Amino acid sequence: MKKIKWLLILSVAFSISACDDAEEIVEEINSAIELSGEVNSPMVLEDHIEGGYDYYVTGKWSLNADVTIMPGVSIMMKSASSIRVNTSGSLNAVGADVKPIILEGEMNAKGAWGEIVFDNSNNTKNVLTYVTISDGGGESYSQSMIEIKGNSQVKITNSIIENSGEYGIQLVNDYSVLSEFSNNIVTDCNGYPVYIYANQLNVIKGTNVFYDNGDFNYVMVESGDISQNETWEKLTAPVLLSSPYNTISADVTVAPGAAFVMGEDALLTVEPEGSLNMTGTVNERITFSSKIESPGYFQGIIYENSNNPLNQVHYVDISHGGGGYNEANLRISGSSRIVVGNSSLNYSSNYGIYVSRDATFTDDGANTFTGNADIDVYIQQ
Repeated sequence: MKKIKWLLILSVAFSISACDDAEEIVEEINSAIELSGEVNSPMVLEDHIEGGYDYYVTGKWSLNADVTIMPGVSIMMKSASSIRVNTSGSLNAVGADVKPIILEGEMNAKGAWGEIVFDNSNNTKNVLTYVTISDGGGESYSQSMIEIKGNSQVKITNSIIENSGEYGIQLVNDYSVLSEFSNNIVTDCNGYPVYIYANQLNVIKGTNVFYDNGDFNYVMVESGDISQNETWEKLTAPVLLSSPYNTISADVTVAPGAAFVMGEDALLTVEPEGSLNMTGTVNERITFSSKIESPGYFQGIIYENSNNPLNQVHYVDISHGGGGYNEANLRISGSSRIVVGNSSLNYSSNYGIYVSRDATFTDDGANTFTGNADIDVYIQQ
């Protein structure tokens, strides 16, 4: 138990008749406080119990105002409980390295409680830092332990997300914003540790750690358009591109060692106003493989009228593409310009590289080809 402040002790000890009141105050200070229903005015949660839970959530705790959780606070999530941050609300949980904030289930089991959902809460106060969140993901209508939907924005750093019955974190809409995601650990989830859209991939930093998520240990990326210059970092889990509608209309750089797994029929398209620079190294090659190793399982990578000197492919391995109309692991279409060197293009259902008649293809040497069903490099006449 924490020591009660001497001023409080003195304030309740002026008379013998106040002893009962003092006992009630002591009991309240040293008992977990229930959180439920709606919050309609600003609220601060203090760390008031040593060695136990400060608060517990029952049912749906709905935030319509700013809620601040102080370092060291420990919250028990009862069965079927959830936290909903609404349009007029925010959740600011900023712990410290030595005093993290804890939100965990009453039972140490996946899906023991529901979710934390940010529902159209476009508020810069939505921050989770040095927070451990575990045992959730049990909502029947949700797919994650932390759900960011609508035009919400949330920053998550230095936190642990673990033991979810579904995904760790999910962006529901392509306009939902994960403003920062770095130095986190996401582990032991029954679903993907992170589920995002293509326009948020640059937010996922290489300082995060993803492990022990079974067959779902990918950063799951839904379709989207990348319209701002950005870098895709090397992550501790492969990026799963699941859709044929991933388009690049800005300058994108892929870091050495980055690994991508392509879903069925997946396609990455570089638009005329965009560029894709994939430059690995001898020891850190960039890889594009398929979720199932079968020629043509995914469509491939296409440069579509992208006449940009930034289009570089070096120390890159692409295999099992060529599906659909793309017909190649790497398609250089229209008036695109590209340099390819020290790369491998393997097991395409058609060509390793397809070059259209108006494109500019520079073979920088040391490229290899294995198991392609048709010509390794087809140049349209």
